Amino acid sequence: MAANGLMTKRGFMLDSNGEVLTYKLVTLFWRNEDDKKISISYIDSYGSEYFRLLK
Repeated sequence: MAANGLMTKRGFMLDSNGEVLTYKLVTLFWRNEDDKKISISYIDSYGSEYFRLLK
C-alpha cells in the first residue's frame, strides 16, 4: 500500500547529557479501505535510534 502523503518537520531537543540534537519528524499517512486515516510517525535524529508511533 503506497502512502498518500508525507510530512517532515525539523526541530531540536536535548539529550541526557544536555547536548542539542537535531531531529526530523517524519509522518507517512494514507487511507485504508474503510476510508480511515492511518499514520505512522517516527523521529529521525542524528546519533539516536529510530522509534515509531502507530496512531
